[in-house]
Order: sequence, then C-alpha cells, then structure tokens
Amino acid sequence: EGLPTIWCINADQLYDVMLDFSGLAESSPCNIGVWYWETTTCPAYFRHRADLVDEIWAPTRFIRDAVESRVGSRVRLMPMVLRFDIPAGLASAGPGAPGRLPIFLTRFDYFSDSDRKNPEGAIEAYCRAFPVPGRAQLVVKSANGHHFPDRLERLAWRVRNRSDITVVDGHLSVEDNWSLTASCDVFVSLHRSEGLGLNIAEAMLLGKPAIVTGFSGNLDFCSEETALLVGGRLVPIPVSASSPYFDSGVWMEPDLDEAAALMSDVVHDMAKALKVAKRGREHIESLGDTGSLGAFMMERLSSAIADRELHNVDRGVAGPIP
Repeated sequence: EGLPTIWCINADQLYDVMLDFSGLAESSPCNIGVWYWETTTCPAYFRHRADLVDEIWAPTRFIRDAVESRVGSRVRLMPMVLRFDIPAGLASAGPGAPGRLPIFLTRFDYFSDSDRKNPEGAIEAYCRAFPVPGRAQLVVKSANGHHFPDRLERLAWRVRNRSDITVVDGHLSVEDNWSLTASCDVFVSLHRSEGLGLNIAEAMLLGKPAIVTGFSGNLDFCSEETALLVGGRLVPIPVSASSPYFDSGVWMEPDLDEAAALMSDVVHDMAKALKVAKRGREHIESLGDTGSLGAFMMERLSSAIADRELHNVDRGVAGPIP
C-alpha cells in the first residue's frame, strides 16, 4: 500500500509534475498540494488544479483565504516552520559600530514581481525621511535584474543623486545573503502583498527592527508587538502583460509618509526600535517547533485518507486538466 504524497509544487506546475510521477500519484492513498500565492484572489485555473489533490495546505492565513475563495473548503492552514540554519557568528549580530550611520536594507528578486515587492516605495519613503544625505544609508539589494534591464536602470536612475543609497544587483551565496542582512540595522519591506515574507522573518530572527507593510501573509508573524507596521489603502491590482497577478483582486499601497516617519523615529531612538526587534526575534524563534507541526500534519494526513475512502473520490492525472 502506498504512502501519502505531499506535493510542494505550485498550482501552475502541478499537473505537469504529477504526469512525470504519475505512478506515485496513483499509488498514494492521498495527495496533498502545498501552494503559495501572493494576492487576495487566485486565478481561475486553481479550481481545476485542485481536482488533482485531496487537500491543499496553505502556509499562511492569507494564502488559505485566497485559495479557499477560488477552490472551496478543501484548503487547510498548515503553517510553515520558520526555522533557519544561520551561519556561525551571525546569530548574535547586533547594531553597527558607534558613529556609523544606520543602514536600512530592502531586498527583492525581479522574478518575484518588482511591482509587488515595491522597492521604489522603500526608496521614496527613505528620501522623505532623509531629504539630505548624512543621517542614514539605504541598501537596495536585488537579484535577476539582468533579466529586467529597463527596470533595473530606472531604479538606478532614481537614486543617481543620492550618495547614501546603494543599488546592488546579483546573486549571493547563502552565507553572504545572511551576512548582508546581519550587517544592516533596519530591514524594510514596503511590499504591496506577500504570500509569506521569508526575508522579513530572516531579518527578525537576526534581531533587526522590521518596517513592513501591515498586510498579507507576513501578518502571521508580524504584529504591532513584533514589527513596525505601515498602514495603507487597498487598491485594485493593475493589469500588466508581464505580471502573473491577472484577475487577482487587490493589494495594499503602503502609506509612504507613515513609513518615512517610522524610519526617522528609528534613527532618533534605536533603543526603542530594538525592544520591538527583540520581541520579534523571540516570536520567530517560537515558530520553529517541528514537533507540534509534525503531529498536526499526521492528523491532517489521516483525515484526508479517511475522507477519500469515505467519499470514494478518484483524484489524479488520469484525464486532461483544462
């Protein structure tokens, strides 16, 4: 008798992958899909992909609600264990040396949709907080900008007259990525929407104050107690030929004046911000318990198998999926 199979493959690629492993899918007493999505509404094809699996696990409440609105009741919240292997020597990284200007860091991947990640918002908020260089520094770290040269060039042009803002594009090793985050004093994510917000969680685990948009998946671990939340207004997601988020509801336009005020406040009173960061770090550490989540997974697998046997539902890749 086969074992349950957990497919950590997003909906858009699930059918093709299950075809490649059709024997595994057909022999499993149940198939579970672990899906991510970053906006309030999933595309219509998610409904058809859901027919391939017995149950869908959503890593955050935001993803659960988005997928459930399209798929229905077979979606379960299965939180992600926020447990990281931090390179030795970085776990206790503290603020910079006395006299050094505070460093703000924002980072994103162009393949993750730069409109959604909104680095321009972080730059604009920083410039409003510090109209003249001399009080802080901002590092804008991106990846895969060479695939989007026009966007990368516009970003560099935006900061051409600011000696205190550095735009860096390229790939770093795992160790260097952690080192970059550890070297900053404040992490900034003025995203318009996030499925999870892994960069935010990593920075919080390193004890960094996090100035973040108070919307979407990161709210599963970001609160007024653990992070510096930025409000905003919900707006329809613009339709773009280059964006995967067609027919995808709304996202948040963060209030850049509010973000700027938080940036200025942090520089004025870093000790106060570090108190919030300490609570944030402790909270992320508390979310690394694999034991309790493992028990919950076993419970859900048993329930999914029982539901399939009870209803005699045949799911898989036997026929074409629209």
